[in-house]
Amino acid sequence: MATKADKLCFPASEVRRLAIDILRGNGMPSEGAEVVARCLVAADLRGVDTHGCNRLPSYMERIRQGVLDPKATPTLDQVTPVVAQVDGHNGFGFLAASLGMDKAIEMAGTYGIGMVSIKHSNHFGMSAWIVQRAIDSNMMSLVFTNSSPALPAFGGRSKVLGVSPLACGAPAGTTRPFILDMAPSIAARGKIYKAKRRGEKIPLDWALDADGNPTDDPSKALEGVMLPMGGPKGSALAIMMDVFSGVLSGSAFAGHVTNPYDPSKPADVGHFLVAIKPDLFLSLDEFKARMDYLYQRVVGSQKRPDVDRIYFPGEMEQITQDRREREGIPYAEAEVTALNEEARKSIIERIFPHSPRPRSRLQSSLYDDAGAASASRPIALRDYEDRGLPATKPTLPAPTLHHEDAFLPVERAAKALQRNIQAFLDAQSERLATHAGGEDDVCPNRSTATATATASRRPAGLKTIPIRQPRQKKISLRGSRRGLARAMDELVQLKELELRIIDRESRGRERALQQTQAFAGKKASLEAEILAMNSEDNKTAAPQSLRAEADRVDAEIRELEKRVMELRTRHAHLIDQAQQVENALDSKLSSYTSSLALVEKDIRQFLRTPPVPSSLACADDASTSAGGGGMYALQPDRRTLDMAQEQWVREQSQLAQRNAEVEDERGALEEGARLWRDTVQKIGDYEDELDALVAHVSSALATAEGRGWNLLICCLGAELEALQQAQGADDDADPGPVADLLNGTTSDTGTGVAAASRRFKASSSNESLQDTLRAFDVGTVSK
Repeated sequence: MATKADKLCFPASEVRRLAIDILRGNGMPSEGAEVVARCLVAADLRGVDTHGCNRLPSYMERIRQGVLDPKATPTLDQVTPVVAQVDGHNGFGFLAASLGMDKAIEMAGTYGIGMVSIKHSNHFGMSAWIVQRAIDSNMMSLVFTNSSPALPAFGGRSKVLGVSPLACGAPAGTTRPFILDMAPSIAARGKIYKAKRRGEKIPLDWALDADGNPTDDPSKALEGVMLPMGGPKGSALAIMMDVFSGVLSGSAFAGHVTNPYDPSKPADVGHFLVAIKPDLFLSLDEFKARMDYLYQRVVGSQKRPDVDRIYFPGEMEQITQDRREREGIPYAEAEVTALNEEARKSIIERIFPHSPRPRSRLQSSLYDDAGAASASRPIALRDYEDRGLPATKPTLPAPTLHHEDAFLPVERAAKALQRNIQAFLDAQSERLATHAGGEDDVCPNRSTATATATASRRPAGLKTIPIRQPRQKKISLRGSRRGLARAMDELVQLKELELRIIDRESRGRERALQQTQAFAGKKASLEAEILAMNSEDNKTAAPQSLRAEADRVDAEIRELEKRVMELRTRHAHLIDQAQQVENALDSKLSSYTSSLALVEKDIRQFLRTPPVPSSLACADDASTSAGGGGMYALQPDRRTLDMAQEQWVREQSQLAQRNAEVEDERGALEEGARLWRDTVQKIGDYEDELDALVAHVSSALATAEGRGWNLLICCLGAELEALQQAQGADDDADPGPVADLLNGTTSDTGTGVAAASRRFKASSSNESLQDTLRAFDVGTVSK
């Protein structure tokens, strides 16, 4: 069992940053990742460790298996003024619940109560964070959800009901707020997973094994069933959660919700949220004062001799939160190892495929790309003692991840091709230098005139354990030439892909600009109508003239009694007509005002989730490329239509410029590839002629030796030796250097034919490579 001394403490800010990086590393947008990370860390701070960051590995596995959509955005449908429904679209339950509670609070602020049903969602972690959001808005709340089957019906032994938590809360004045977050089982199922993860036992009254016997083994408990609290009462509460969350919403129910640890299919969880305005029947101050009195009565009541103090619901978790905010969040060794492994899989392998693995014993590793600056570093948990945080601790900049950028795959593929081209160029330069200097072989790790692919810089003080790599075989001269030709073809294909992406991004921005202009026109039209309706002439002209005439008629009635009946009838008619005109004007003004409010709401939603994501290709300076750029760097509430239009017009111009540059690069690469093939063909023809000449001289020498012509033997022998030295190639040629290179192996035997290499030194070879690379606009080989 993990004791307090065996645990490591970490500041909440660092854990939150790690969670955000892991979520973004698996394709989740930044805003959603921040919401999920805050909720998970909130659970860890409150001591609800079963619903905190330890859930990340199971969430990420569901993403990798395709049963949880990290990019899904929940949508809302207004059913009545006080009822709405949210569709989670199989995204994170945290996002759907966040949108749902915000809408419930908004409706309750206007009408006194708001109810939201949520369908097609997933696990939303600890329910208390949703209750706390309502409390922060001075609202009471109810939070229901269903879950995967773990409980039997009362009297049964098969899993049919979920351990579905129910939560509620109310704000208070000067005391702790009321927060109830409980499951209908004796213990939450997450506590059993936690015990299994930490190698601990569980109480015998928590669960039954598959045979229906009490067990303290968490693994057997998960195979069996959990026990409801209070017998039939807990079972009935679980059914109630399924009715309100599953049956009502249209989500899965009756034991068909998927376990969050099961990555085989979507969960389809349902939720039910209610927000209530507490000052419906008395003032808010009076309500809070009564809540304070209730708190004092509960915690101040007479306690049993074996009880230290009495706690209000949710108070123990809030005390734990206060302590952990000061001392840090404790994690067991196995939990930290799991989080570090998830960080490695989610972040490091996606950015630096050849980065070393983290060290054992929970030590965090700092990773540098072999040929890049160390500004982007994955964040891993550090070793802080449970007894407190050090006065100062190292901080690192958060890695800049752009997983939403459509150009990232192209950029990464280009970098991979550049590494391959550099490897081929290194091999070519090394082979040419070897033949020119008369050496038989060059070690791959020996210093050469060009940077080798295996060389990597290790900054001073960096402590990592490198991955043991298989011994690299050398690439022959012919293999390097073929590899360069293949790499150039792949570069052309990559540029064609980039052109298609640019075309798609341009069309997306054209649509966004059209929507922006449509919204702007609609808003301007409605504002003009409202301005016209608010003018004094429209407000007062018609009603006042009618009322004036009514007054004159009333005077005539008093003066002309003999016409009283006729004039009174006319008076009543005019009064009714004036009222109708006023009502029509008020109705029209209200309609325009409501329409304007809806348009402004649509504009806010449009700017909050723009149809076009930020792109690396459209960043015009370092600050915009790091943070998303322009409008995307601002909070959604600060964005305007003018800013969006300006942003996308500028990006359209940048995309058009990049399109022209890519077209030029593709043309240069195609022409360079053609010239290179012609050169390689001529080199091959020369090698064939040299082979034929060597064979002819060897045949003549054999004839001279057979006939004993010593003088001719000396002459032919000297010529043959010179030709063979120039030839410098083994008879066992590499049959497939390009295929071997693609398979991760190269041949040690083939060295290629370089009869004319004696006329060139290593420096001249490098200079020719420099010229070639400059012509192809690929890069240069360092001298």
